Amino acid sequence: MAKIDAKGKIRGKYLNATLRVLNGENILQGKSISQKQTTKTKQAASDFGIVQTSNRLCRELIQYALQNYQDKKCTLD
Repeated sequence: MAKIDAKGKIRGKYLNATLRVLNGENILQGKSISQKQTTKTKQAASDFGIVQTSNRLCRELIQYALQNYQDKKCTLD
């Protein structure tokens, strides 16, 4: 729902448009047309999520292993 503010500028949404103020001017911005994802795009996103989960587990294991070598007497040389 679009409203008029105290300065007389229109702000808010109306149907498929957004009304806002930019540099002191009223701007009417239309809603973009959404793109449908293809099956290949969805598969790539799923693969990326699986890889990121695996990376997180690897980072946690490496961090755990390195915490055991933080003693001043113990070196990695």
